[in-house]
Amino acid sequence: MPTHTQPDSITTVTAGCSHPGGPARPSTGRGGSYTVTAFVNVDPDCYDGYQEGHMVAEVTTSAGAPLCLVFDTGTVDRAQEAALVAYDVGNRQGSDDRGQYWPADVRSLSKGDVLAVTSPEGTTTYLSVDSLGCSEIPRPSAYTVLASVPSATCRRAFQWQPDDPTATGPLIGALLCDNADFRHPSGPGDTINLLLHTRGADLLARPGDWLVRAYGAIWHVISADTLATRRISAPATPARARGPRDR
Repeated sequence: MPTHTQPDSITTVTAGCSHPGGPARPSTGRGGSYTVTAFVNVDPDCYDGYQEGHMVAEVTTSAGAPLCLVFDTGTVDRAQEAALVAYDVGNRQGSDDRGQYWPADVRSLSKGDVLAVTSPEGTTTYLSVDSLGCSEIPRPSAYTVLASVPSATCRRAFQWQPDDPTATGPLIGALLCDNADFRHPSGPGDTINLLLHTRGADLLARPGDWLVRAYGAIWHVISADTLATRRISAPATPARARGPRDR
């Protein structure tokens, strides 16, 4: 995390507005549940099928929370079956066992996309969508954020430009809707920094940096060069649903 000196004069805006929360906390059916996390393939050749090294982006809800589809063991009894049912949800054919639907602003699942299925025992299997259904693959190694891929979603990443009110306005609005502390340290020209306080973490952005929300309601500061390559750190292993042994 970069270090910084906080100036004496700071304008602080803190606000909140109503917006949908994340999905309900998964409950366990008899014997537990399968959870499925989806990743859209953003490689130019993605529709030919997943290949090692293809870049993927984790699917999140419209509110920015991770989309974790849940299927009870009464619905599915193995990872392949959970992946196929999740594929149907990803093509807007119904919901999971918790009433969650595919986000309206994310493209449908298709050949080349990846599904991470976690069993009630906590074992995670990665499967790619192919012409015959789903095939097991190693865990993907290249990840990006959903907002940086226009072909996968209509969501926006925001670029911080202190002299451009058109870009700054939507950014501030999005931050306020996320119940974040927004602090704008005073300063002239290119010395102006944008300091975000979200979930207790300090993020320092400089003019030209991009701010995107990924892996939950966490805002990340990404430099223009990094966003151009669209490579970021891999997300954590998907969490499994809690079972009787966890209590």
